[in-house]
Amino acid sequence: MSYAFQVRRSDFDQILLKNAASKGAVVIEGCRATAVEFRQSADVLVTSETDDRQCQEWKARFLVDASGRDSFLADRLKLKRKNRRHASAAIFGHFIHAERLSGQAEGSISIFWFEKGWFWFIPLAAGTTSVGVVCQPNIFRTREEDVTSFFMSMIEMCPALTARLKPAKLTAPATGTGNYSYDCEQMIGDRYMLIGDASGFIDPVFSTGVYLAMQGAFLGADAVTVCLDDPAHGPRAMKHFEKEVRRGLARFSWFIYRITSPTIRNLFMAPRNCLRMEEAVVALLSGDIDAKSPIRFRLFLFKCLYYAQAIVAKSVGLFTRTTAAPQVSRS
Repeated sequence: MSYAFQVRRSDFDQILLKNAASKGAVVIEGCRATAVEFRQSADVLVTSETDDRQCQEWKARFLVDASGRDSFLADRLKLKRKNRRHASAAIFGHFIHAERLSGQAEGSISIFWFEKGWFWFIPLAAGTTSVGVVCQPNIFRTREEDVTSFFMSMIEMCPALTARLKPAKLTAPATGTGNYSYDCEQMIGDRYMLIGDASGFIDPVFSTGVYLAMQGAFLGADAVTVCLDDPAHGPRAMKHFEKEVRRGLARFSWFIYRITSPTIRNLFMAPRNCLRMEEAVVALLSGDIDAKSPIRFRLFLFKCLYYAQAIVAKSVGLFTRTTAAPQVSRS
């Protein structure tokens, strides 16, 4: 596709919720799960509390945890772990009157790299723009002022973004979030599975969260059906579910782990559709994570190109330092 829509997550979540209700799901709002028990009677007991502090109990044959970054079940079963390959944190907020791109590119997302990390700039409806900064957590620990002031000081480190936000104004205080990137030791178990952010979250640079959650839900629904209707084949279906979900995460993660590297920056900032590699990367970032996709070979070529350029850049750097060393010693 040559276009995309940028939407508020809160609005889109509401659309998804209403759609689920229209398809027959029983929706209960203002109710939070507080405890879970896997009983020997082959069912699951979930305790919840409503906004008016009324306790309720729910008994089910199978539990699907779609609690997002609250990671309800992963925390209780101690499955959650930090992603050591990509620790990150973020601060973000909404601006009005931010300067957008011109013409047909007005609604396009902009990404700004700077010394300490990167910024997103996402145009939304009614003149609102979402702006956020993603850095290593230790950078945020150095702040001495409030979150909003620190956020604005980070923006000032990126002249290109500062220019786009010169006429803009924050609509509310900035929000910070840590432990941005994590996963779980396992996504499946006896009578349960973890879906979407409840099982892991990777960097938001490619806006993959909702897509991966819905893709996992399709796979998960098939696996749960097998577990309930044909228990003998349940374990195989569950393993297939986890394998496919992790494969999808891995396809995006390869790029995310390298997004701050100079080599990827150079390739992304000067795109060339040699052997249709650019098309393949765009297709992947648009959601083509099928293991049998026809773009696989072109993605393989892109990765080969990346490694070749990274090796050349490293060799040039080593050569430069080596040849410069005698001059330093003589002086």
